[in-house]
Amino acid sequence: MTIGSSPDTATGGPSISRPYVPARPTIPIDSAVLADRYGKFELGARKIRWDDQGPVQIDWSIFDRSKLTLYNLFVVKLVTFVESYADVYTSLLLENFCVNDTMATFFQLWEREETNHAVKLVAYLQLVGLDKEELRESLQRPRSRKFDVPYVKTPLQANCFTYCQELLTAFFYQMFRRTVKEPLLNEILTKIIADEWRHFHWYESVLKLHIEADRKKTLEECFPVFENFAMPGNQILGGEYEILTDEIIKMMRFSTSEIFQMGRHITSTFGLIDGGRLVARSSYARDMKDVVMRKKPRKPHHEEVVRSFIADLEKALAASPA
Repeated sequence: MTIGSSPDTATGGPSISRPYVPARPTIPIDSAVLADRYGKFELGARKIRWDDQGPVQIDWSIFDRSKLTLYNLFVVKLVTFVESYADVYTSLLLENFCVNDTMATFFQLWEREETNHAVKLVAYLQLVGLDKEELRESLQRPRSRKFDVPYVKTPLQANCFTYCQELLTAFFYQMFRRTVKEPLLNEILTKIIADEWRHFHWYESVLKLHIEADRKKTLEECFPVFENFAMPGNQILGGEYEILTDEIIKMMRFSTSEIFQMGRHITSTFGLIDGGRLVARSSYARDMKDVVMRKKPRKPHHEEVVRSFIADLEKALAASPA
């Protein structure tokens, strides 16, 4: 089955059309309601689109190297790996977890927006002074790894996984932006944050349709995701990702307060009692708590991994402005 092309007012041409394999939903939801919600979502996306074909453009002239820090670049480089993986992850969703044309069309819009994040972040790193070819090769290397999440077996679980991912990503970017004084990076982050929160609320709305259809079964399917959830970066970079994110969490001065704030979004979606049970059973929440409480021991080669990851960033930051 393929998605029919439709006009795209932002580009003047057809929207992306890619095949997908229809998956069987474990909990059918109202497809008409879903389609109506997507129509509104897509209309809003057009108005704020900031890729090369969108109505909103980035002013690259506001870049101020003097206000940039090594820590800023550390985070930007790490998230660029994840954002650059959007097309691989979208292919997985289309091939295994897509139930209808509406979700297929959304996945492709989501891919377009996430890919734009990667394009802008790569351009930013190149502006700072990272070698274009070396950066391309480093981002390409993890793409040979198969993306496989064994506890995600149904479309609903895939939706729940991405719901968790988008919540954590939006919250992470929001906290990171508070530490950034460089104006261009601040502007890019502001736009990424707006996209990530829109994505989160879309996945939340789909989860709520499942809850309305069958609350008990929805919770049963979501429990394994919360119990085992790990960010996609673990699939992309392996053990190196955990070392780097643990370092960032400490530099950001995360506290249990931030964990509770994220938990409130989950209880808002699932209800206070059921949402609380999901958070309590979340291995990710427990791991983050161990990090912020300084209870998690450092992994072997921690310092070596961090030094290797920032070597090119230190070189670029120390270089004289072009």
